[in-house]
Amino acid sequence: MRLERTQDGFLYIDEQGREIPLPDIDDGQDEPQYADDDEDGSDTEDADPLPESAEEDPYGLESAYFDPYEQIYFSQISDGLYQIASADGGARLWFAEVDEGDGVYQLIAQLDRNHHHIRLCYGDNGLPHSVYDSNGRQFQLHFSSIRLNDSDEVFDAAAEHGVFVGKDDNLYVNRLTSVTFNSRELVRYGYDGYGDLTAVYGRDGKRLRGFAYRNHIMIEHNQPDGLVSRYEYDRYDTDGKVLKSSNNSGREWHFDYRQGHTRVTDVLGRVEIYGFDDNNEMVYHIDADGHRTDSERDDWGRITLQHDELGRETRFSYDTFGNVISITAPDGSRTQIDYHDTLNLPVAVNDPAGRITEYAYDGRGNLIQITDPAGHSTGYTYNEQWLLTTITNILSKTRQFKIFEE
Repeated sequence: MRLERTQDGFLYIDEQGREIPLPDIDDGQDEPQYADDDEDGSDTEDADPLPESAEEDPYGLESAYFDPYEQIYFSQISDGLYQIASADGGARLWFAEVDEGDGVYQLIAQLDRNHHHIRLCYGDNGLPHSVYDSNGRQFQLHFSSIRLNDSDEVFDAAAEHGVFVGKDDNLYVNRLTSVTFNSRELVRYGYDGYGDLTAVYGRDGKRLRGFAYRNHIMIEHNQPDGLVSRYEYDRYDTDGKVLKSSNNSGREWHFDYRQGHTRVTDVLGRVEIYGFDDNNEMVYHIDADGHRTDSERDDWGRITLQHDELGRETRFSYDTFGNVISITAPDGSRTQIDYHDTLNLPVAVNDPAGRITEYAYDGRGNLIQITDPAGHSTGYTYNEQWLLTTITNILSKTRQFKIFEE
């Protein structure tokens, strides 16, 4: 994951490799922004990712840009430091430039609502060398230079991302080859001459996963239990689509991509159909027995109406942040959900019978009490590290949790 500065703002490359455009922002905003309907040094080892935030805005989201498509907040929390957060602020990612001035902001920290965090520290080569957790444990990341195949006339090694010329004049790429903790190897990775991951080994040295590729596209995945899955594509590049998926247990699926829908046929000839709208969101499904379910979505891709196979309707309503605020069942009964103004967490659920369940939180968003419709409460307490220590139920019986410390 990373942020890249563009002419108009930023691109957020997420964990799936999707490129999500984000606007240019600064730290002088007074009001939150919303998406329009049309559309440090290199080593951060000493950085402290625990800023003090006011309880009324514990995650620093008050003036952040909100993207309703992705349901994420984007903000600049200090000079050169940017944050992407979930709608409730419970998960946050921090990004900063490792190589100053290159416009690429690498992931340097991941935080939860209690500021428990994982920090990534980078070296002069721009690669992460260590990961620290909230307990101060350090995990070492080890990279190796993988020599690229120069005997394959079809493979253009010089065009590979991150390629460099070694002292022996051969072409190499850097790849993560192991992770260690207290000098003990936790996991090891193997690669081929094309820079593709081919094997994963556990701490005992046993092979856990194996992979095979064609033009960097995975065509085989195998496991220690003997299961082998294979994939065939219409084209072997990043725009390719799977035509056939099979495994050595005899299971097989064929994919037929058509305008607005995809047909999936299994080894017995049974056909399922998946239908999509103009945004490639699934809007209907027909199973192998011919039963059909349909969905309607709003401009943000959220399901607003569902028809089951009998034609019965269920309706959903949302607030600005994508939270479900009401569900209307086929019989007309309705469930309503209210949310905390700042924490964006549910505070009350009113079921179709009018029974209300209430939820209370501390200033960070930790659940501290649930009150059922009869007025009985269950309480939750936490220690100084914000780890759950007790649960007291409606009978005043308390369950305690012992925290293991190394």
